[in-house]
Amino acid sequence: MSNIGDLEGVVRTTSLVDTHEHLEPEESRISKPQDPISLFLTHYLSTDFLVAGLSPQDLEKLRNPRIPWEERWPVFEEWWEYACTTGYGQVIKVAIRELYGVAELSRSSYLRLIEKMKRRAVKGRWSLDEALGVATRILRENAVRLFGIS
Repeated sequence: MSNIGDLEGVVRTTSLVDTHEHLEPEESRISKPQDPISLFLTHYLSTDFLVAGLSPQDLEKLRNPRIPWEERWPVFEEWWEYACTTGYGQVIKVAIRELYGVAELSRSSYLRLIEKMKRRAVKGRWSLDEALGVATRILRENAVRLFGIS
């Protein structure tokens, strides 16, 4: 390999097996409202918000999709400013750009992001699989069914 481009080409054409056991089961994932704020704050990014000073009570409000996003946005936006440059924040930026074609996470792009997420929230379709060339996915529910592992 002579350069990074060659390596990237090999990586992008290599089929993968994904064992992301902490991903939400498909039925639950597609039956819930597509709510980027609560989704982004389910895992790692929430720790950046908390370390920056967000209260646990406000985190729970941000995670609550029953509260209209317009009411949650000002709080999210305030703490996103602190977290957007962290490793976890950068992952969110790359994901919305690469998976959904949304250039930035902002109030003006938020509804477009929701619509694109809704279009991809269908049975048997994982955005990551398409983008990363995942050939198969082994999740907990599949392991239980296939191998009797609990």
